[in-house]
Amino acid sequence: MVDTQEDENSLFEYLITGLVILFFGGLYYFINHVGDDATGQPIYAVSSSSNANAATAALSTAGVVSADVSDKPDVKQASDDTTKADTTQVAEGDSAGNAVKLATTNTDQQKADEANQQAIAALAAEKAKLLGEVTALRSDRDELIATNDELIVEAEAVIKQLSTTKQAAAPQPALAQSTKAQSAQTEPQAAQTNNAGLQSYQLPDGTAVNVTDQGFEGLLKQALEVRATNTPIIFDAIYFESGASEPTKNSQSQITATAALMNGYPEVHVLIKGHTDGTGDSRNNTLLSLTRSSYMKNALVKLGIDARRINVQGVGSLEPIAPNDTEEGRNANRRIELILND
Repeated sequence: MVDTQEDENSLFEYLITGLVILFFGGLYYFINHVGDDATGQPIYAVSSSSNANAATAALSTAGVVSADVSDKPDVKQASDDTTKADTTQVAEGDSAGNAVKLATTNTDQQKADEANQQAIAALAAEKAKLLGEVTALRSDRDELIATNDELIVEAEAVIKQLSTTKQAAAPQPALAQSTKAQSAQTEPQAAQTNNAGLQSYQLPDGTAVNVTDQGFEGLLKQALEVRATNTPIIFDAIYFESGASEPTKNSQSQITATAALMNGYPEVHVLIKGHTDGTGDSRNNTLLSLTRSSYMKNALVKLGIDARRINVQGVGSLEPIAPNDTEEGRNANRRIELILND
């Protein structure tokens, strides 16, 4: 009877011990598995030393547990290691993704740098082109300024001469009247001269030159005698071909007669003024007329006239005396004038 009672007590103890083990095993499973959140981490963890001690005491009381719970393999630690491994894999995946993104970013940056370099090169080429154009424009501007200065000087000279010519326009009839009156007073002598045909003058070297009283020579004689200054007298036997700077060969006789007449009045100074027709560029015509005047001066100087007594001027086609739309008019406009100075 006693054995039966002892057997019943042993069976009861085993039952209690099993229930305790089952309870704590379920509790442990619940804490480590059922309570995991979405990230795999346990919501509840047995970390309190009091809970661990309580579980150990319960197992010891039941006579099942004889060692400290801390000596058991730590399942939670294993779970944490698994979580860390998963986290490491995710981190490695993120690193690989970042590496791909970084490589893509580097490629895009390289393309952007190349595009920027090409744009800079294009801008540099455009800058060089613009600088070349600016240099050319500056050169053209300087040339235009120089040309403009020359034209201004020439224009001022022309304006001055036009003003002088306008002031001298009134004495011209007086010269004609004076010439006519003088001719009337000396008609017998003039007739004798005309019958003889010529009047003799001398060049500075003593050479005798027979000078007629007609045309340019006659007007120059009269102007010298009465000192008719600022009155243009046109050379009527000196001709220039269009564009030529030297007169034709048959013009030399009138140049010689002019030198002989000027030699007879050594105190007189003259202005030789050149004109052209309206053909061609006005600036070229001005230079051409000046060249023709200079030729006349040089011819007189070669015959012995002092160069200081002669001034020259060229006005181009600015003062025509006939229309330029006919050959006769252009021939008349291509002329040289002699004017006695004050």
